[in-house]
Amino acid sequence: MAERKNRHLLDVVRTLLIELCVPSHFWCEALCIVVYLINRLPSPNLNNDSPYFRLFGHAPNYSNLYIFGCVCFVHLPAHERNKLTAQSVKCAFLGYVGTQKGFLCYDPHASRTRVSRNVIFFENQPFFRTQHTSTLPSLSVLPYFPESPTPIQRFKPGYVYYRRTPASDPSTGLTKVPSHLLVASDSVLPTSYDPPLLHKSSRPHRPPERYGFSTPVAMSTTLCFVSIPTCYKQAREHEC
Repeated sequence: MAERKNRHLLDVVRTLLIELCVPSHFWCEALCIVVYLINRLPSPNLNNDSPYFRLFGHAPNYSNLYIFGCVCFVHLPAHERNKLTAQSVKCAFLGYVGTQKGFLCYDPHASRTRVSRNVIFFENQPFFRTQHTSTLPSLSVLPYFPESPTPIQRFKPGYVYYRRTPASDPSTGLTKVPSHLLVASDSVLPTSYDPPLLHKSSRPHRPPERYGFSTPVAMSTTLCFVSIPTCYKQAREHEC
């Protein structure tokens, strides 16, 4: 029973924090006001009587119930104001105080909580939701890029290549092409393919100078090395 009641309290606390954009560090105040409200709501287990009525013997006062996290203005005490300053401060309503008669309000300017009876409520204005939206950066409009006037045409192959050599029909002598290799295309395939003619340069070929073939001496030396084996071979044939 205690675990079910704990889950009930946690569900209501989570709902209040998320619905009204209240920061999670105010979970203790949210839990206190949830317990305050559940004790004053009718319960079907008590024949639609509230726990407050069963405990104290009289109906609770519902006139002082306000929305959790709404905007409220707390009247400042005399030592915190003068004739030329604001007479009240904008705060967030966080609940009730059990030890004294008053409302618990959070003052963001002084970073503190105030307990006061002189409070004016604006229940249709969530405090933390307005604070959250005001800190958002301004939205920038992205430039508009119109669609391309000319649609992009996809590439269509002009040639069909086969992975395997198709078998030929012995009766007709024609080549059989497998059906899964046939390509349906609107473009007409070429019947023959003529390879381009290779252009041969007409520039005379000369050996590079770094190997010494351009000088007459080097050329004659090269011819001598080539002619020696030829002469030796002719001499051997003559002797034989």
